[in-house]
Amino acid sequence: MQVIPAYSNVALAITQSPLGVTNTPGHTATFTVGYTVSGGPLAKASVQWQRNGVNIPGANSISYTTPTLAAGDDGAQYTASVSIPGTIRTSSPATVSLRSFMVSAWYRMGEDGVGANNRPLDSSGWNYHFQNDTNGSAVQVRSAGAAPGSSNYYVFNGANQGFSVTGFDAPEDNVGVEAWVQTHDLTQLGRQVFGTGGNTEGLPILYHGGIQAAMGGVTGLGPIYAPTSTNEWVHVAVVRDNGTTTFYVNGAARSTSTSTPLNATITRMAMNNDNATFFNGALDEARIFIFTPGTFNVTNLLASQGPPLLTGQSQSQNYLLGSTVTLQAAAVGAQPIYYQWVKDGTNVLPNQTNMTLTLTNLGLAEAGSYTATITNAVGSTNPTAIVLKALIWNAARVGTASQSTTESNRVAGLAIDGSTDGTLANGSVILPVAW
Repeated sequence: MQVIPAYSNVALAITQSPLGVTNTPGHTATFTVGYTVSGGPLAKASVQWQRNGVNIPGANSISYTTPTLAAGDDGAQYTASVSIPGTIRTSSPATVSLRSFMVSAWYRMGEDGVGANNRPLDSSGWNYHFQNDTNGSAVQVRSAGAAPGSSNYYVFNGANQGFSVTGFDAPEDNVGVEAWVQTHDLTQLGRQVFGTGGNTEGLPILYHGGIQAAMGGVTGLGPIYAPTSTNEWVHVAVVRDNGTTTFYVNGAARSTSTSTPLNATITRMAMNNDNATFFNGALDEARIFIFTPGTFNVTNLLASQGPPLLTGQSQSQNYLLGSTVTLQAAAVGAQPIYYQWVKDGTNVLPNQTNMTLTLTNLGLAEAGSYTATITNAVGSTNPTAIVLKALIWNAARVGTASQSTTESNRVAGLAIDGSTDGTLANGSVILPVAW
């Protein structure tokens, strides 16, 4: 009598091949294979993972997590061989694709639709949509007055509205969060705005009498940025690159920290970990991104990719005749950014196309208002006018003999004989003097 092995009628099939992974160097990738064994007593097969056709020692489970990925892993293919006695099945290959910068979650706040109860949808392609909400259906989705480069945004009431849980477990290093933030209560304290975790772990953007960042559960990052009004949109980012966290406001770094945040697993928006404290304000274009260690650049931020956003400008000021004044209007946005200085609204100043305008040997003719029209391929902005006023001493009150009216004498503190104290038509001021 012929003895038939117990496994001779056993069928082995691969039911799920591992999926390709797009990631950045400095992170890991996890692959999973699925299989079935039927028609015999064997319920379990042996698994062996390969990288580029070579067996990986000790990789014998249905899931395999790579070591930290490096540049040389780009294009690497991973397969799983599943076997029972006499039969081997090999999965289709899963390919690793590496990028230096990758957006893992992007919440456009209505521009690409909304989920149930207004839950923000992820537009990055990774489908990390928000899954939970607190009174999400009452959150307002607005269009008028959106952040630069955007057309929709969310408004939270600060009392009982927020979102949490996306399924994305962000890393604690080589990761960043960013969002456009508008606060509707300048005095609110201890509010989570957006982050990879809550207000006590990960990398959160917070509002505590002003906008700040934090190393969740470890330390805050300041100095706090105090919005000038409840209508001001502020771009905020917290980025941890190779162990150093940097707090950015409108594309400019404000501070750094080398502390390590507590591990975060639940993305939150406009609500604290206690599910009882909420942010009062508006949010737009919130993103979480990862990148190759040591490669982050401020141009990766949305504030550096949209229309010009004014980040600072000179104040109006007075000057003495013959002096030198330098004016500045700085902006971030998609490069290149172009500047054109204009005097008194219509007088275009030839060749003055830098962010700074230097005026030398100032006379009365230079008094007036100066603005810089700032443009890029996405849009434009016009800062508030900077007003310059000349200060002129009243020589008629000096009590000296006749005085010259040349500019050199005016620099010495003299004005036209017979002038009176007060303000000239161009706003310059004649000062009373008694020597």
